[in-house]
Amino acid sequence: MVLRDAELFGHFGLPEESTRRTLGPPVQTVDAEDLTRRLTLAVEAGHESLVRLLLDAGADVNRRNTRGVTPLYSAARAGRREIAASLLGAGALVDASCAGDGRSALHGAAHAGETELVSALLAAGANAGMRSSSGETPLHLACSRGRVGAVRLLIAARA
Repeated sequence: MVLRDAELFGHFGLPEESTRRTLGPPVQTVDAEDLTRRLTLAVEAGHESLVRLLLDAGADVNRRNTRGVTPLYSAARAGRREIAASLLGAGALVDASCAGDGRSALHGAAHAGETELVSALLAAGANAGMRSSSGETPLHLACSRGRVGAVRLLIAARA
């Protein structure tokens, strides 16, 4: 697959230099692994339009990055609601766990106190009682961080 520089840098109204620092140098040919790496970077940087472009180009929405983190977890932890919605719409597994600690996107959103994302993930079917590798549920994380709004939502979901 070939992505033109104009698609990556000019089309979305993003400052070229800022985008280059975020995504690295432009490439002529992008393979599936590189698409997924760039998806992770775009999610973390909050470039929603670029996330959609990369998903449309075939980036694997469920592939973990080198730290074992899914794109959906990254979006949830950072409070990127629109990006999380795009990832879910593209088939992101709502209960996919991160390698290493076993946390899901709901764990990340609850930990960060992102109530709108907690609500959206629950509506998408997230398992409120899912335990991490160390036995923590999203409710444990929300309580330990004093995230009252997330605690209320998780209790209402019978976490």
